[in-house]
Amino acid sequence: MKIIGLRKRTGTQKTGLRKGAETAKKPDTAAGFMTLFFVLGVITGSILNPVGYGDGIGGIPADTQTAAQILRVSVMTLLPFAAGLLLLSLFALGWAVTPLVMAFRGFELGVLFRSLYAAEGLPAGLPYALALLPGAAISGAALILMGAGALKVSLGLFAALSRRSIILDMSALLRGFILKFAGLCVVLVGSALIDVLSRKIYFAVF
Repeated sequence: MKIIGLRKRTGTQKTGLRKGAETAKKPDTAAGFMTLFFVLGVITGSILNPVGYGDGIGGIPADTQTAAQILRVSVMTLLPFAAGLLLLSLFALGWAVTPLVMAFRGFELGVLFRSLYAAEGLPAGLPYALALLPGAAISGAALILMGAGALKVSLGLFAALSRRSIILDMSALLRGFILKFAGLCVVLVGSALIDVLSRKIYFAVF
């Protein structure tokens, strides 16, 4: 009887392993889900203005910053989002908060472009917005992929804990996510460099 019970528990654990892994291995669905929240955040930030958020952003800044200063600001703007997604991936309930991180990043971009339009108008604001767009698009895509990976890992942990079983290949899933995350961090730095180049080109032309 003990042997039969042990086999049943082992079979349950294997079932939990397979179901948890299947839940975690849906990159297209997860990326699409993150993209949806990101876009909704952009739209919300572009239309709404709760509690006056973003009123102090103003229009086009003066060309007084060095390339190193612009790079530092761009990296420090993206760093909290990347760090937050990494931490959320390590918690079983992190999947519930991960979409909100993406929505807030989109919201910030929406507020930025709306404030630029409000301060400068379309003729003057559009060229600068187009200069910001490449870096924002690349960093947004990298964060979306980070969020999708964090969602998969967190869901895998949640599936394991909810079934009181252990996903044996969780370490492999987490290791793969960390490697991908490191590569995407390089992409984020690249987007910051593109942001520097785009701004300098804008100020050289306009």
